[in-house]
Amino acid sequence: MRRCLAALLAAIVVSVPGPVRADPAGTPFETIPLPPPAVRPHKAAYLCLLTGAGLIAGSFVLADRADAAYDRYLTAQVPSDIEHWYDEATRYDRWSSAALLGGEALVATGLYLRFLRRPMPTTAVLIGPGVCAVSYRF
Repeated sequence: MRRCLAALLAAIVVSVPGPVRADPAGTPFETIPLPPPAVRPHKAAYLCLLTGAGLIAGSFVLADRADAAYDRYLTAQVPSDIEHWYDEATRYDRWSSAALLGGEALVATGLYLRFLRRPMPTTAVLIGPGVCAVSYRF
């Protein structure tokens, strides 16, 4: 019982934080506040995102037109109509694929521009007593 009580008392003594002491030597360097980060507009990112979303939505419209033209191709009887509807279905299908791929590329570019791209690193040269000579922030 005494061992348990002694262990509990030792745990309490160890867990109580001691007084916070200031550095007796002081700080050798002056604290320099950092400038606030530059605010960059994200117009290009939002434009890419909206244009990409529009192209993706447009690709579905073009795919529906390609499907309708293909259905007309399947029911056509005249050879010139068969060739016309097949060519139209093929053209709409290619435009739909191109719009979908372009829209996805623009959405990916917009996400990169908005969330992943970092500003260029800044380099500053400061000359004076007690000041660092070169500063490189990244």
